[in-house]
Amino acid sequence: MTQAWTFYYDSDCGMCTAVVRWLSRFDTRKQIVWTAIQSLETPPRGLSHADLEKAAYLVCAPGDNHEGFFAFRKLLLRLPLLSPLGALMWIPGAKLIGVPAYRWVARNRYRISGCPVPGIGRHTKPGLD
Repeated sequence: MTQAWTFYYDSDCGMCTAVVRWLSRFDTRKQIVWTAIQSLETPPRGLSHADLEKAAYLVCAPGDNHEGFFAFRKLLLRLPLLSPLGALMWIPGAKLIGVPAYRWVARNRYRISGCPVPGIGRHTKPGLD
């Protein structure tokens, strides 16, 4: 059996939680540990709380961290039913659209999901571009 990967997401964001809920249904082999950043006392090696608040992360092994678009690109390949979608994200040039699109969504996730922006106990606040 392969080592489980950990996907870190913002559970204060309704959209993030819904996406994780949807993706976890495709984790038929239970290879992903879905972890809300709010449940962490300390961030994983090589990451800060500010990193985790800015983007979703996939940690495949200690120090092997993938941010945002790259996290989803790698994650989808690990989920057998979604691997064709993940393969599309590896087409040359896909990151030229995917990276800025992911960053825009991440910065605006509270507004998109209609959730209030958490402020107490947060290290950073998302921009409202």
